[in-house]
Amino acid sequence: MFARIVIMIKRISENERSNLLIVTRLVLRTFLEETMKLRHRMLETDTQPLADLFMMLEKVLWHGFKSTAHRTMIALRSPDAELWACIGRIASTHADMNECYQCITQLGNITLV
Repeated sequence: MFARIVIMIKRISENERSNLLIVTRLVLRTFLEETMKLRHRMLETDTQPLADLFMMLEKVLWHGFKSTAHRTMIALRSPDAELWACIGRIASTHADMNECYQCITQLGNITLV
């Protein structure tokens, strides 16, 4: 009985994580497509795609983003590094998105954990 409950809880958690990742991909893709339409690439602070992106990032961090690649008990990377790696995988699907990702990665004052 206890084992069934544990399995059900794991499945629910995996479904929540999967759904959250899918929605985050959609929000990130929408955000990046909207910003690519702008030639000057300057963002206004009150745009809906930016607000959606920040909301989803907050949800991901609040949920406790866990990579499916690492199933060990000891985390090999911080949640921030895991999230950034996920954003990189999503960005690699589109050349312009990947360009933005690479530019941010190469900034000198941003450190990846």
